[in-house]
Amino acid sequence: MSAQRKEEITSNLNEVRKNMMSVQSHKQVMVCLVAVSKYKPVEDLMYAYEAGQRHFGENYLPKDIQWHFIGHLQSNKCKSACISVGRTEPLRVYVQVNTSEEDAKSGVDMSSVVDVCRHIIDKCPGLNLHGLMTIGMFGRDPSLPNPDFKSLMECKAKVEKELGIGSMEVSMGMSSDYLEAMKEGSTNIRVGTTLFGGRPPKGL
Repeated sequence: MSAQRKEEITSNLNEVRKNMMSVQSHKQVMVCLVAVSKYKPVEDLMYAYEAGQRHFGENYLPKDIQWHFIGHLQSNKCKSACISVGRTEPLRVYVQVNTSEEDAKSGVDMSSVVDVCRHIIDKCPGLNLHGLMTIGMFGRDPSLPNPDFKSLMECKAKVEKELGIGSMEVSMGMSSDYLEAMKEGSTNIRVGTTLFGGRPPKGL
């Protein structure tokens, strides 16, 4: 274990928390910080854990701890997530919305959000619709308001109104724009690079 690396991650985590508090003090809803730890060594996760971090994001299913699952939940992974671990409660899910309408991104069209959410509520007893999420467009002008955040909040309001459900969670905002996302109403932010540094190239 590297004392220098531990100090670095602890310092990064404290800085993000400090930044969050600068916005949080003006909000009524607490925002959950999800440390996106995928592709990082276990030691990095333990340093963050020892610094008080409890919510981590992964796109695979480790067997020794519970995580926020980020990415596509494929059929073979659903079985591991819900059956082999003896899950008895519905799995909480976020519907990803392609607010930027980019072909390279996953997510449902904004025009289909209500129908997808209705299907989950009516036809999927093993799932609990927990909220909506989006990934903002990369390369946009950071000096301008984020249109993806505005679009997702509009989708949230539409789903809640048309389906008659209570307030849903909203997951938007990453390392480069989490403070803006909080100001726009995000209740979950996903921060990786700012905490752990950049990801290694694929294949390494």
